Amino acid sequence: MVIDPKSVSFEAIKSDILSYIQSKPNGQMWIDKYAGGVGNTIIELCSGLAAYLQYSIAAARRESYLMYCVARSSAVAEGQFLGYSAYRGRNPVITLSVTPFETVFIPKLSVVGVYGSYYLITIQDTQLTGGVIQSINLVIGNIGTETIQVPSPDLQVFRFISSDISEDLILLITQVGASSSTTLAYQEILNPIAGFVYSQYYWVMSNAMGGIDCMYLNDPTAGYTQYAYNTGATIEVQYVELDTSGQIALKMGSIPQNLAFGDNIIAYINTYNDVPVYIWQPAIAPDTPDVIRVNAPLAHETQALIKGREDYEKLLGYTIEQVAGKSCACTNGIDNPNTPAIVYLSYIMSDQSLLSAFQKSQVLAILESYRPYGVQPPQLYDPTAMGWIASVTIYYSASLGITYTPYSVQADITAIFNQYTMQLGIMMGDQLARLLERQIDNLPYVEVSRVSFDPTTPTELLWNEYATLQQLTITTGT
Repeated sequence: MVIDPKSVSFEAIKSDILSYIQSKPNGQMWIDKYAGGVGNTIIELCSGLAAYLQYSIAAARRESYLMYCVARSSAVAEGQFLGYSAYRGRNPVITLSVTPFETVFIPKLSVVGVYGSYYLITIQDTQLTGGVIQSINLVIGNIGTETIQVPSPDLQVFRFISSDISEDLILLITQVGASSSTTLAYQEILNPIAGFVYSQYYWVMSNAMGGIDCMYLNDPTAGYTQYAYNTGATIEVQYVELDTSGQIALKMGSIPQNLAFGDNIIAYINTYNDVPVYIWQPAIAPDTPDVIRVNAPLAHETQALIKGREDYEKLLGYTIEQVAGKSCACTNGIDNPNTPAIVYLSYIMSDQSLLSAFQKSQVLAILESYRPYGVQPPQLYDPTAMGWIASVTIYYSASLGITYTPYSVQADITAIFNQYTMQLGIMMGDQLARLLERQIDNLPYVEVSRVSFDPTTPTELLWNEYATLQQLTITTGT
């Protein structure tokens, strides 16, 4: 054997070749061993090629196994075989408190402002109501696009290969001869373990090249012929480009004063002591090979089964709405402190009604179908309403030209307080009082305000308790 199978380095292989030559009866005739000699160069070339082939074989074997692979692309590919779509990452998100000038609907991935050299982009469909203080979630980054021409009306897996597609994306389709794209209906998947972006039309998974694979159903018999592609149609993905440099940071000077949609300024950003009212959520990095090594086997073992309290909470609201035919305002849950494997769940219906015993049994039966074997079923509890007694002292602004009435003041402040009702398990102490004061101070006729709660009001609601505004007293400060 010319080369020892155990030899993997260039030097070891070169030594093997030289030993082989010298072992031949006429081996001494090979005298060209100088560093720059032709014979030595041939030996080095052979050694380099053999070392490369050895490395390629070893690397290929290693990268074929999720537990041992090094390259992230290998981990993503192996994860797909186990039914796991690797998380692509998300840029920082800033939640701004705004007062809209008008009532307007803003689609997902719409640019509404500038943040330094980046844009502020809506991360979900957003409805703003004129004059009503509310929050808006905006991801910071730039919009990217990639298109694919449909070769035939047959079932396709469309592979988008842009390497910077983040988790924030939408899919569009343009039929042949159509003038504009139609955004496909979008909703979050019910099974967060699998990590798919799901709708009734298509699934999206991360691919090993860093982009996404779109598996499109294209079934006109399902009743969505307007979304069925044909030969020559265009499938387009629009997405927020992932900031792999990590350069996007919180800079107060980059937060604009207003938000604009199209040619219209739609809202101004509320401030407190001249500082914008915001919540900053740092960027989330893409799944590393180590993360995929943990999540992919879990996805494979559980498939569409639910595992964990957060997953139960996500499914609960949707399930209740399907069973009761009503909107569910909030869900919450805790692990049983004595037996963590059992999850306690609670809910709030938008009309504050309670589920009947039969409806509860239906909800639990549906949740049961997502439960892994060996895990105790969840327990569903009705919520408890807590009367909220609060006092607000207002020092009115001396500015001229601002009109208000006791009725409008009561309505404005009640609307602000109502943002924090119908929520399970919120903090009710000084922290909430300061947050309410910030929003009341943003009313144009208010100079400053002070909020206090009745001493009997708990500082923190339990996991299945929520506040209702029982009494709100507004007085004028002097």
